[in-house]
Amino acid sequence: MLGEKRNILHMVQCAFCAWMLGVSWGAPGPAWAGGEDYDIGVAFGVDSVSVFRGQKSSSLNPSVSAIVTVERGDFFGGMFVTPSKIAGEVRPFVLGYVGYGSSIGEFDWNVGGRYYSFPDSSDFVIDLDKDGIPENVGRKGFYEGLVGASIPIGEATLSANVFYSPNVFGETGGAVYISGGLKIPIGAEFDLRGTIGFSEFANDLFNEDYMDYAIGIHREFIGLDMFLRYSDTLGFPGVDDRVLVFGVEKSWTLASSDKDRDRRNRKIHNNMAIDKSQIHGVGRH
Repeated sequence: MLGEKRNILHMVQCAFCAWMLGVSWGAPGPAWAGGEDYDIGVAFGVDSVSVFRGQKSSSLNPSVSAIVTVERGDFFGGMFVTPSKIAGEVRPFVLGYVGYGSSIGEFDWNVGGRYYSFPDSSDFVIDLDKDGIPENVGRKGFYEGLVGASIPIGEATLSANVFYSPNVFGETGGAVYISGGLKIPIGAEFDLRGTIGFSEFANDLFNEDYMDYAIGIHREFIGLDMFLRYSDTLGFPGVDDRVLVFGVEKSWTLASSDKDRDRRNRKIHNNMAIDKSQIHGVGRH
């Protein structure tokens, strides 16, 4: 019961933050926003298989999701929602995030924080030796901070991100996730995109350090963003994460100018602040 109350509280916090973002950024003329118009984006997507940092999900596939983004000036925030199934419980997974991003010449960077929420969900119990006495009991939700950057190299774009959480899923200790990505136009409006990531955990009793990688092709077609991506993990014991995923997404935006639209694409999409491969289907349990 206590775990459910804590998760509901964090869900309310995420919703309140997103609401405040929309209200405050929609209000005219705060000095820190430079008087710029606010922008709101909405997207709906379907992936054939849910993948989170290389770990594929074996349930609730195909995976559906919805994203709402709000932006004013160099500040941005949003909320991502998708179903999740963990330890037999089917609950919504809600990610709320806020951040700030800017540019120095062609070098783009952003910093931010987010909260992974599993509303109305019970605490996660770890009983390693199956003796009925758990080694750990903790809430599923957790906070995470991130720093990201990207820079063009010819026609390609190179990006890097560092994520840190003081206490990850199930309250099993701190963790760092470092990822890099490369996007290369290959003609006919196709992009080739590759990523590699490293997960390192403070407590090796409950979590295993591992590496993940992915490569795929992306293209916008008849107003839809589509991709075909292969991914896998290395060092994750006893699990076969090899998977080929097809995804499609439709987005709408109220961007007031091409400049605003370019800024959003650079900051959110290319820098992977809301890349679904890094927030989808949290937990394999």
